[in-house]
Amino acid sequence: TVLPPVEADDALDGAATLVRRAEAFMAAHLGAEIGVADIAQSAAATARTLERAFRRVRNATVVGHLRTMRLDRARQE
Repeated sequence: TVLPPVEADDALDGAATLVRRAEAFMAAHLGAEIGVADIAQSAAATARTLERAFRRVRNATVVGHLRTMRLDRARQE
């Protein structure tokens, strides 16, 4: 069976879904010591796949985005 090629929008939707899962985990664990492996596991992805998704959707690395989320939270407090 030959599968149809993945459309660019489909790939972006998949990446966005991974990023949303990861961001939810990160938001729930901002005060904890978590790493890319923990975040990737929570999003049901490999670390490499998650990094690619973040670069595509957020134009940032996972760790860079986590840092931004933590700084935003600190500014709110």
